[in-house]
Amino acid sequence: MAKRRRRRRWVWAKREMARATGFFSEDEMKQRDPQLFHHLVGQYQDSTVKLSDPMQGSLSNYLLQQLERQCEAEQLRGEGAEAAGAACSPAAKRQRTAEEALPGEMEFSNEDYYDVSGDEGGAGSDDAAVRRARFLKAMRDRFVDGMERNFNYAVLDEDSDLDDVVELGRDAEEKYFDAE
Repeated sequence: MAKRRRRRRWVWAKREMARATGFFSEDEMKQRDPQLFHHLVGQYQDSTVKLSDPMQGSLSNYLLQQLERQCEAEQLRGEGAEAAGAACSPAAKRQRTAEEALPGEMEFSNEDYYDVSGDEGGAGSDDAAVRRARFLKAMRDRFVDGMERNFNYAVLDEDSDLDDVVELGRDAEEKYFDAE
């Protein structure tokens, strides 16, 4: 029965995270556990950087948005007209540099091996996405474990609409084969 409750909570959390507002929005989670937010995300946040409002987006979408922002910022800093149409990754920059250099003139720097485009604290945008993902996972796991004080779990625990039929079928098969 506990497994079924956890699964129902998981399904509800997954649905709620797909919404733009609600229980798993950044503001709501920050209000419920400001210390955890500060520990995992806030202390590394630059005062000029604001996380997107819904924390529920997928990590890949967040990373793509960050990459697009970096590309736009590089273009605005005067990378030139040729950078406007080119990819903005460090590998693309190295490729452009290699193409422009004469044979034997190519210089290598630490930037070729380490991404130094992050902020002064050493926490780049990839790290920010990882920290956000950890915060979201911690809050989701806490919810699934029933640790949210101000949430009425009884409604979810009794809602059979949240049952994953495929998963229930697998559980029944496992139980049958384990009995043999």
